[in-house]
This record gives sequence, structure tokens and C-alpha cells, in this order.
Amino acid sequence: MLRSVARWVLTGLMLAGLAWSGLSLWRFVQNPVGGMLVARGEGELAAAYERALARHATPEAIAARISARLDETPRL
Repeated sequence: MLRSVARWVLTGLMLAGLAWSGLSLWRFVQNPVGGMLVARGEGELAAAYERALARHATPEAIAARISARLDETPRL
């Protein structure tokens, strides 16, 4: 009995902490400074993705992948 009550109390505290964290994150994003940081982070992520894509997607690698896909049997 006491364990189930303790489990429910701890579960409630965990959910309250999760909700509080979500509220804080939402308020941070809504803040003008926070919004700029989020936008900057998105731009940096996009730039990093483009750099990685340019580094790994050489014309030779793309040609090899295309020819491998064309050699597959059966083609869909």
C-alpha cells in the first residue's frame, strides 16, 4: 500500500517536473532573445548538414550509388 502511494507521488512529481520543463522551454522560445538563439541554432544545423553533404556526396560516390541502384534486381 505504502509503495503504491509512493510510486504515485513520485510519478506525479516526475510529470510535474516534465510539464514545468516544457513550459520553461516554450517561454524561452517565445522570448525575443531565445527566438534569435533558436533561429541561429537552426541556421548552424543547416550549415553543418550542407557541409557534411558536400563532403560525402562526391560525384563519384553519387555515380556509384546510382549504378548500384540500377543493378538491383528487381527494380521497383
